[in-house]
Amino acid sequence: MKCAGVCLVAMSAALAWAIAARAESAADYGNPPAAAVAPPGSPDLPTKPQARARVPLFAAASAASSRPMAPQQREEWRFLKDAAAASRFQADAARMALARSNAPVVRSLAATLLDQQAANGGELVRLLHQRGMAPPMLANSQRKVLNRLTRLQGPRFDREFLAQVALKSQQGEVLEYEKAAATIADPDLKAWIEQALPSLRYRLATAERMAQPNLRSARRLAAASRHQPPGAPRPVATRPSEWNSR
Repeated sequence: MKCAGVCLVAMSAALAWAIAARAESAADYGNPPAAAVAPPGSPDLPTKPQARARVPLFAAASAASSRPMAPQQREEWRFLKDAAAASRFQADAARMALARSNAPVVRSLAATLLDQQAANGGELVRLLHQRGMAPPMLANSQRKVLNRLTRLQGPRFDREFLAQVALKSQQGEVLEYEKAAATIADPDLKAWIEQALPSLRYRLATAERMAQPNLRSARRLAAASRHQPPGAPRPVATRPSEWNSR
């Protein structure tokens, strides 16, 4: 009888430890088993703290709540990002032109770009903040133009500024604003675009009137200089009143 009692106690203890180990393993995976019940007549089961259930690193509920933006909202964000980057690019190039160029046409167009940026920059920043957007970085093509301008001087700087900033950048900017005015539905943003468009078109028309003749004259001078024999006098600018940085 005494041996049978000892055996019963040993078997009960082994069973208790097995149940506790299984409970701990199941708790580790977030699925604890039902509470173990000791067999009748056995001593109290030894207790052991259960491990806390592991919390998954990625919650399915948060994934379901993060829905992609609607196409209209995505278009608004794209326009604001591109508009802010173009404004920053033009302002950086204009400040560089005022510091480096002596050509009246370049300095005049650079001052106009800075005036436009000062007039519209605050409202553009407000529209960005309204949507929780930070001011964007410059595009790779814009950074390349600014880096190239830092390495140029004199007429070469003026030609690059007129071609890439005064003409190309502003032409692309007006096209983006016109497209956005026709497609964007947000009334606040649409009103701001329509208000900004007339001054952007006027600024572009002024740049085309002032810059294109000077670019043609500068290209003719550059072509003539490449083909003239060594020691020959340099060709003279045909419009020195507008292109006098040679």
